[in-house]
Amino acid sequence: MPRIALDERKLKLGLYTTSSDVLDRQSVVAGLLVGRNRDLDLVAIFEYRRFIPTFFLEYYKQMRYIHEDQIDPNNIYRITQTNFDLNELALGAKYQLQNSHQFSLTMVYSLYNSEVTGRFVGTPSRFNLSYTYFKGLDIAFSYSYQNLRRLRDQQINPQGRQISFRYDQMFNYLIKGFKPSAIIQEVYERFYYNRLSLDWREYIALPWNRNTLGLRIKAGLILSDKRVDDFFALHLGGIDQMRGYTYWSLEGQKVLMGNLVYRFPILREIGQSLFPLYFDKLYGAVFVDVGRAWNSDRINFKATGFKRDVGAELRLDLLSWYALPTRVGISAAYGLDEAEGKDPLKVYLTVSFDYN
Repeated sequence: MPRIALDERKLKLGLYTTSSDVLDRQSVVAGLLVGRNRDLDLVAIFEYRRFIPTFFLEYYKQMRYIHEDQIDPNNIYRITQTNFDLNELALGAKYQLQNSHQFSLTMVYSLYNSEVTGRFVGTPSRFNLSYTYFKGLDIAFSYSYQNLRRLRDQQINPQGRQISFRYDQMFNYLIKGFKPSAIIQEVYERFYYNRLSLDWREYIALPWNRNTLGLRIKAGLILSDKRVDDFFALHLGGIDQMRGYTYWSLEGQKVLMGNLVYRFPILREIGQSLFPLYFDKLYGAVFVDVGRAWNSDRINFKATGFKRDVGAELRLDLLSWYALPTRVGISAAYGLDEAEGKDPLKVYLTVSFDYN
């Protein structure tokens, strides 16, 4: 299946491919995107379902080529390009019980490489430096529970309960410098720690006209005998969390968030077609988020330090070519405690096979 993407205003072309045997005991799904500047996104997932549990092998790769012009503070060299090559390999097993409970055990190996190209100031001499700046091993156990009512509008307006819990034991090495030697030799700082995360969602049916009240609690915690580098911090902003704040603006070793959303139908049965699109349902919602990311051992539950946002959302259910589910969401969130000088209004548009 051909694939077209616009990533940071750059056009990328690629494909999706999938294959499985007639009994669906094993399957492969892969996706590829390539940009004109050689940016690359690759994903490949293999599942083997002949036994209990299901075994899986996943590989992810991202390559980015960034042209820049930076000069060091001592005016010795100028960097002209930085390339990134991020790789991740995951091997694991998962088991589903009674269609509601899913358990998984995964081992993830990560290897992040970089290459810097530049020249020395005042000379034609150029240099090229390649190194590995992060490598890590993550052993993770996860549990998820889902009990949603089977309804015609289950995707656009779920009712029921969803819980996900994950425990990670991390063995990470982050670069801190280089050894003075004839060849490049990285020096790493070791970060061994545990990470816990919980995401609990309740969708409560209200007694009138398919209205729903959604409640969500999300929490994350890094347990370590020393403060881990911000490279490994938990983040709380972005499209599926505190929507009034950008992803990188809220980070820490501990995060806590609460969400309240009221969802209601606008048009429950549109039943109109436009070329290959069939318009089915339109729902609206208003929401409020409260959350905080911090590093200290204790949390002050007074209002100081917590961030708040309010917003509204529209969801539209469609069918493309009368076969493919297409779900469009647009939301606007206003960060009530956004930092001075930053735009407190954030707008998100998603077009996919499902909502966030």
